[in-house]
Amino acid sequence: MSNAAIAKPISTSTHRYERKFEGTVSAASQVELIVRMHPAHFREAYPPREINNIYFDTPNLASFTDHVMGAARRSKLRLRWYGQELGHIEKPVLEVKLKDGHVGTKQQYRLPPADFSGVLDLPRLHQDAKESGAAPTVVERLAASSPTLLNRYRRKYYVSADGRFRVTIDTGLSFRVINGRYHGFRNRYTDPRLIIVELKYAAKHDEGARDIGGGLPFRVSKLSKYIHGLVCLGRFEP
Repeated sequence: MSNAAIAKPISTSTHRYERKFEGTVSAASQVELIVRMHPAHFREAYPPREINNIYFDTPNLASFTDHVMGAARRSKLRLRWYGQELGHIEKPVLEVKLKDGHVGTKQQYRLPPADFSGVLDLPRLHQDAKESGAAPTVVERLAASSPTLLNRYRRKYYVSADGRFRVTIDTGLSFRVINGRYHGFRNRYTDPRLIIVELKYAAKHDEGARDIGGGLPFRVSKLSKYIHGLVCLGRFEP
């Protein structure tokens, strides 16, 4: 990672509910049509974009274990960027995603631009995290963790007419194992049939969320992209 730019200070998202579904139809276009036809009048909020995440976990796989064991409170540490998978990354972000039941929030730390060829410069990443204003606990967690998985998918964004509810549709999911010794990538698993729909809204709007969710005729899911990727790549059993 380059230190050519000064990292932006910490930002923390508001607490919101995140309810996840899996598409039960065969084509993403059908899922999108169902969302657009919803009585809440969902319309596209932003242009679609490709999302890339590198997940980090401890040697004893604390994040993996917490999710598999059904811990109510859990967290994930990841590096996220948008656009192409390899090459120049203009706005990488180090994120801690925190979940308490269905309620989630994120702590985000903007890092300097980087050139990423599939190999992580971990010492540089640790230094960038320190300079980003990341909390000492986050820096310590990063230093005690190793990269475990890269995932990538295409996301579309929708918002209800009243602006209170958001829906995202994720397609084209792919996963790569990270070699722990060299921090390079090997293997790839793609899941072209998997469609993940998420309903997101502020906690204060939970009362009205039942009607919104009732209009999304998909299977309720607790699928974690991180867990799903590791399991599909044959690294761990759920």
